[in-house]
Amino acid sequence: MKAAEEHPERMAKIKQATPLKRNGQPEDVADVVNFLVSDAARFITGNDILVDGGVIQNIKNMY
Repeated sequence: MKAAEEHPERMAKIKQATPLKRNGQPEDVADVVNFLVSDAARFITGNDILVDGGVIQNIKNMY
């Protein structure tokens, strides 16, 4: 990942703020997209789905 190479200290902080204690991978987003285009998601409309491993909520709670 380019961000990890260019900003390792920032990525380490984000990783620690994530409940899963890992940085997201492209596959994490791809899995959500695959679900959304499947019949299993046929009744989902007009929603924002945050795929961040919980990091945003943890960061909000820190401040």
